[in-house]
Amino acid sequence: MDDSQSAAKERRRKLERLQEKIDKLEVALESPNLSASQQTGLKKKLDKLYQEKDRLLGGTGAGRPGKEVYACSMRDYSGPKTPDGRCPKCGMTLRLQPQAKAQAGAGAKAAQPAAKGAAAQEGVYVCPMGDYSGPRTKDGRCPKCGMNLQKK
Repeated sequence: MDDSQSAAKERRRKLERLQEKIDKLEVALESPNLSASQQTGLKKKLDKLYQEKDRLLGGTGAGRPGKEVYACSMRDYSGPKTPDGRCPKCGMTLRLQPQAKAQAGAGAKAAQPAAKGAAAQEGVYVCPMGDYSGPRTKDGRCPKCGMNLQKK
């Protein structure tokens, strides 16, 4: 193996380690229990990691994701989209914010509600918002607003 191949391999390893750190910080930022100062500190660390990733990628800016902001209809959460697309506090479907839609491009769509479908279970389940009353859905969430259903 020559020097250029070993340098490329080392660069790939560094990028993989950076991405692991970035992923961990992004998950930590989604925690609803963080104070404002803790969030600020994590965002600064994340920004430094993105700068390092950009440097390793040749300064193209490809290492930094778009600034899409998602929010809960109940105003419990505002920030990056969660892995399942739901509010970490109430379980409602997160929606892409209008000001972020324009920045993200015309093709950006809001998060879609969970797929409809009833898995028959005993009892009647209701939505806390009053949007649904009936058998428990497959994922246990209201098909209209996405909140967790409660047994009546």
